Amino acid sequence: MYKSHPIVGRWGASLAIIASMFMIAGVSAPLAAQARPAMVSASITASPTAGVPGQHIAITAAGFNSGETIALFWDNQQLSGTDQASSTGSLSGAFAVVPMSTTSGTHTLMLKGSTSGLSASVTITVPEPALHGVPLNGAPGQLFPVRGTGFGANEMITFTWDGAALPTWHATATAEGNFGFGGAFGHIPSSATVGQHILLARGQQTGRFAQVTVMVQAKPAAATVSITASPTVAVPGQRIAITAAGFNSGETIALFWDNQQLSGTDQASNTGSLSGAFATVPMSTTTGVHTLMLKGSTSGLSANATITVPAPALHGVPLSGAPGQLFPVRGTGFGANEMITFTWDGVVLPTWHATATAEGNFGFGGAFGHIPSSAAVGQHVLVARGQQTGRSAQVTVMVSVTSLQGVPLNLVPGELFPVRGIGFGPKEMITFTWDGTVLPTWHATTTSQGSFGFGGAFGHVPYSATVGQHVLVARGQTSGRSAQVTVMVPAAALHGVPLSVTAGERIPLRGTGFGANEKITFTWDGAALPSWHATTTAQGNFGFGGAFGHIPHKGANPGQHVLMAHGEMSGRSAQVRVTVTAR
Repeated sequence: MYKSHPIVGRWGASLAIIASMFMIAGVSAPLAAQARPAMVSASITASPTAGVPGQHIAITAAGFNSGETIALFWDNQQLSGTDQASSTGSLSGAFAVVPMSTTSGTHTLMLKGSTSGLSASVTITVPEPALHGVPLNGAPGQLFPVRGTGFGANEMITFTWDGAALPTWHATATAEGNFGFGGAFGHIPSSATVGQHILLARGQQTGRFAQVTVMVQAKPAAATVSITASPTVAVPGQRIAITAAGFNSGETIALFWDNQQLSGTDQASNTGSLSGAFATVPMSTTTGVHTLMLKGSTSGLSANATITVPAPALHGVPLSGAPGQLFPVRGTGFGANEMITFTWDGVVLPTWHATATAEGNFGFGGAFGHIPSSAAVGQHVLVARGQQTGRSAQVTVMVSVTSLQGVPLNLVPGELFPVRGIGFGPKEMITFTWDGTVLPTWHATTTSQGSFGFGGAFGHVPYSATVGQHVLVARGQTSGRSAQVTVMVPAAALHGVPLSVTAGERIPLRGTGFGANEKITFTWDGAALPSWHATTTAQGNFGFGGAFGHIPHKGANPGQHVLMAHGEMSGRSAQVRVTVTAR
C-alpha cells in the first residue's frame, strides 16, 4: 500500500534543453560535459526499520523532481500505488505495508522517480518469529506464560504440541506481530510423557512459525502449600484477606479467580509465606461457589480456597400490606458499596434509595419504604437492583382488600359496637356514613399499616335507624379506599306476656329491638302505667334478668286490651293484645 500526492515539476527535461543550447553554439563536447550540474542525491527515511509481514512502515523522502510521480519497490518488485513529490521534491505522510509473503532477513525498500530516474533505498529487517517465556524444562500440567514476536501483523496464532493441535490455546498478534505480552498462559499437557516435546506456534495468514523444545520431567512430589481466606462468604467488590505458606522463598505469587488471573502479584517471604495480602471479588461474579487460587511463578505450586457468593435477598418486606404502608427494607448479597435502586411492578420508585455496605448489605441501620398509595388490590413485585453489579432480589407483596371487622350483623338503635378496619392507607383519617349520611361523631385514624380500631374504637347505631337493612361505610380520606358492611336493625318486640290474663295478675315483661340503654314506658289501652318501668341493655333488651308487671284492677274489664312498650329515646314501640277473663 502506498500513498499518493499530486505535484508538478520537470527536473530531467531542463537538463536536456541546456545541453542542446551548448551544442548549437559550437561548444565542444568536453565543455558541455563541464557545464553539467552535479548529480542530484535523493534520500529516504523509514520508521520503523524492522518490521513484520503486514506491518505499516512510515516513509519520508527528499531530493526528487518537483511534482514527479514516485513508485515504491520491495526487493525490486514494484508495490501497488504511487505517490507524487511536493513542489520541493519531498515526500511525507506516505507508508508502505510489508508484503505478507516476506521472509525473515534484510530487504530493500526503494523509492524511484518516474521522470528523474532518481532512487533512494532503505534496508528493512524482518525478524525471525520466536517464542519467549516457555520453560525449557517442566512437568505435566505446569502453567507458564507464552509470548511471541516476529509473526504477521494482526494474524491469528495457533499452537501444536508434537504436531497435535492445542484447541484451547489461542492468540492474536498485534500490529507489530507480537502476542502474549499483556498476559497469555499455556500449560504443558497433563498427558505429556517424560522426554523432549516440541511446542510450535504458527501464523494462520503468513505461515510463519516458531518452535521451542521442552523437556518434560517427572512430576515432582507435590509440596504442601496452604491458603487461608477471610471471609469465605463474600459479595462482588468485597475484599478478602489472604495468608499462605509453603511457596518457594521470595517467588512471585499470582492470584486467580476461577482460573482467571487477577491484576497484581505478591511476593513470598524468605520462608515462603504470604501475609497482609488481599483479593477483591470481581464485580461480575455470579452467585455460587468460586475458587480463589494462589500460584507460585517458579515453583508452580498452587493453593485454593473456596469462596461462596450468596444470592441477593430482601428482608423485612411484609408479604401483605395496604397502600402507603411503611415498612423496613433490608437487603443482603449485593455488590460492595454499590447504589441500590427499586422498582414496583417494573416502575422506578424515585424516592427509594440505599447504598450497600462493604459487605453488600443495606437497611440494617434503619431504612424504610412504603407501598405506593396508588397500588391496586392484588399481587405486586418489589425489586431491588445493584447499579454496578446488576444483582437483583425481589419479593411479591399482596396488597390487601379493605374491610371492616367486628361489626355485628344485627344491631339496635344506639347500640355500641367495636369498629375495626384493615387495608386502608397509612396514618389517614377515616370517615363513616350510615346509608350515605355522614356520621360526624365517628372518626378514626389508621396506623402505619393501614388499620384502625384494634386498640379499641367503637361506634353506635343511630337512634333514628329504622327497621331493616342499613349500610355502614368507612372511607380513607387520603387513599380513597373504602369498605362497607350491611347491618340489620330488627323490629322491637315484647316477649313472655300471656295472651290470656285476669285483672291484677302479675306477668313477666321482656322486650327486644329497642334503643340501647333507653328508658321504656308502658301503656294499657293508651293509658300510662306509671308503676311499670324498665331500662334496656346495651343491646336494646329488657326484662331478661326478671322484670314483672301486673294487669290493672281498673280498666281491665273482660275482653281484649292492648299492652304497649315505648322507648323514650328511640321512639321505637312494641305491643301485644291481651284477653282479660272474668275471675
